[in-house]
Amino acid sequence: MSWLVPKHFKLIFRTLLDYLTDALEEITESSELHGSLHAAIGFLPPQLRSIVNLLCFGQLTFAENGRLLNMPETTVKTYFYRSLPRLHSSLTSNVPCASIL
Repeated sequence: MSWLVPKHFKLIFRTLLDYLTDALEEITESSELHGSLHAAIGFLPPQLRSIVNLLCFGQLTFAENGRLLNMPETTVKTYFYRSLPRLHSSLTSNVPCASIL
Protein backbone atom coordinates (compact mmCIF):
# COMPACT_ATOMS: atom_id res chain seq x y z
CA MET A 1 0.00 0.00 0.00
CA SER A 2 2.98 2.34 0.56
CA TRP A 3 3.47 2.48 -3.23
CA LEU A 4 0.27 4.58 -3.39
CA VAL A 5 1.85 7.41 -1.31
CA PRO A 6 4.13 9.70 -3.32
CA LYS A 7 7.73 9.97 -2.08
CA HIS A 8 7.45 13.68 -1.25
CA PHE A 9 4.56 12.92 1.14
CA LYS A 10 6.75 10.37 2.90
CA LEU A 11 9.50 12.99 3.22
CA ILE A 12 7.06 15.60 4.55
CA PHE A 13 5.61 13.11 7.02
CA ARG A 14 9.07 12.05 8.23
CA THR A 15 10.14 15.71 8.61
CA LEU A 16 6.97 16.54 10.51
CA LEU A 17 7.40 13.50 12.75
CA ASP A 18 11.01 14.50 13.51
CA TYR A 19 9.91 18.06 14.29
CA LEU A 20 7.15 16.87 16.63
CA THR A 21 9.53 14.48 18.40
CA ASP A 22 12.05 17.29 18.93
CA ALA A 23 9.31 19.64 20.14
CA LEU A 24 8.05 17.06 22.63
CA GLU A 25 11.57 16.58 24.00
CA GLU A 26 11.96 20.35 24.41
CA ILE A 27 8.61 20.61 26.19
CA THR A 28 9.59 17.80 28.55
CA GLU A 29 12.95 19.43 29.31
CA SER A 30 11.24 22.81 29.80
CA SER A 31 8.69 21.26 32.15
CA GLU A 32 11.43 19.61 34.19
CA LEU A 33 13.36 22.88 34.38
CA HIS A 34 10.20 24.74 35.41
CA GLY A 35 9.62 22.22 38.21
CA SER A 36 13.24 22.48 39.35
CA LEU A 37 13.04 26.27 39.36
CA HIS A 38 9.84 26.22 41.45
CA ALA A 39 11.47 23.81 43.90
CA ALA A 40 14.59 26.00 44.19
CA ILE A 41 12.46 29.12 44.72
CA GLY A 42 10.56 27.25 47.43
CA PHE A 43 13.77 26.92 49.44
CA LEU A 44 14.48 30.66 49.43
CA PRO A 45 13.75 32.68 52.58
CA PRO A 46 10.15 33.97 52.50
CA GLN A 47 10.98 37.58 51.60
CA LEU A 48 13.26 36.58 48.70
CA ARG A 49 10.74 33.96 47.57
CA SER A 50 7.96 36.57 47.37
CA ILE A 51 10.10 38.95 45.34
CA VAL A 52 11.30 36.28 42.89
CA ASN A 53 7.80 34.88 42.41
CA LEU A 54 6.27 38.30 41.78
CA LEU A 55 9.01 39.36 39.37
CA CYS A 56 9.28 36.11 37.44
CA PHE A 57 5.81 34.64 37.51
CA GLY A 58 3.68 37.67 38.35
CA GLN A 59 5.59 39.67 35.76
CA LEU A 60 5.64 42.75 37.96
CA THR A 61 8.31 45.42 37.65
CA PHE A 62 10.68 46.22 40.49
CA ALA A 63 8.65 49.35 41.27
CA GLU A 64 5.31 47.46 41.28
CA ASN A 65 6.84 44.76 43.44
CA GLY A 66 8.11 47.38 45.90
CA ARG A 67 4.70 49.05 46.17
CA LEU A 68 3.00 45.70 46.72
CA LEU A 69 5.49 44.62 49.41
CA ASN A 70 5.81 48.09 50.98
CA MET A 71 9.54 48.42 50.38
CA PRO A 72 11.72 50.67 48.26
CA GLU A 73 12.35 49.65 44.66
CA THR A 74 16.10 49.56 45.31
CA THR A 75 15.59 47.07 48.15
CA VAL A 76 13.53 44.85 45.85
CA LYS A 77 16.34 44.96 43.28
CA THR A 78 18.97 44.17 45.92
CA TYR A 79 17.02 41.21 47.29
CA PHE A 80 16.28 39.90 43.81
CA TYR A 81 19.91 40.02 42.72
CA ARG A 82 20.98 38.43 46.02
CA SER A 83 18.62 35.54 45.33
CA LEU A 84 20.10 34.76 41.89
CA PRO A 85 23.37 33.15 43.09
CA ARG A 86 21.38 31.06 45.56
CA LEU A 87 19.05 29.88 42.83
CA HIS A 88 21.95 29.19 40.47
CA SER A 89 23.79 27.16 43.10
CA SER A 90 20.65 25.27 44.02
CA LEU A 91 19.80 24.45 40.41
CA THR A 92 23.33 23.33 39.51
CA SER A 93 24.03 21.31 42.65
CA ASN A 94 20.57 20.14 43.74
CA VAL A 95 21.19 21.66 47.19
CA PRO A 96 18.34 23.62 48.77
CA CYS A 97 18.86 27.41 48.66
CA ALA A 98 18.40 27.78 52.43
CA SER A 99 21.62 25.86 53.05
CA ILE A 100 23.65 28.11 50.72
CA LEU A 101 25.14 31.14 52.46
